[in-house]
Amino acid sequence: MAGDAITAVYDITKNAIFSKRRLDKAVNGDIGSYAVATGQIKNGVQAIAKFDNMVGHAASTATSALDAGAKASGALGYAVKGVNWAARNVNPLICVTSGIRVLRADDKKAEAINQAYGLAGMFAFEKTSKLFLTSEGRDKLVKYGFGKDGISKKLMNAFSHLDKLSCAAGASKWAKIGIPALKAVGFVCASIGGWALGSHIAGKINTSLKNQESATNAV
Repeated sequence: MAGDAITAVYDITKNAIFSKRRLDKAVNGDIGSYAVATGQIKNGVQAIAKFDNMVGHAASTATSALDAGAKASGALGYAVKGVNWAARNVNPLICVTSGIRVLRADDKKAEAINQAYGLAGMFAFEKTSKLFLTSEGRDKLVKYGFGKDGISKKLMNAFSHLDKLSCAAGASKWAKIGIPALKAVGFVCASIGGWALGSHIAGKINTSLKNQESATNAV
């Protein structure tokens, strides 16, 4: 399995989980999540098209046919352009979705704080996890003095060992598929954990602000 295919497994897994979560949110009334899910699904399909097996070839054929149809049909062309734009701008769309949540909230100030801290935590954890999950990222961490001894060194060695297992010439397909998929799940967990932590901090802040307002009103 080529390196591109291993990366594709990571992208397929990550986008499949994220798009499923977004669709669930959209169905439950979070209307902004429809656009985000559309972009994530498109990115997942593109990753499948890179995968070096029958499914990948079928996906590539399907996307090529869709692009050809878009050129022949004005309406379909606009739709495809919209989907492609969403795929390229998932993170900005996530921010827009948070803005919509604030506008629809009864307590806009509290929701603005919740969304701001949630997004900050999510993006921070995602960026940090990428440093651990890629060899380039780990090299950057080493330059900053991380991973030279103790637990941090063991952690870095563990991630490096996983990369070697998935890229080894004699590695089984289960290793080459399972390890990138596991890393994708780890990335998703980091994203969810970052949002949860940020939201938790926002909750503490909102509670403190409400207590201060109550104390001021009681005077």
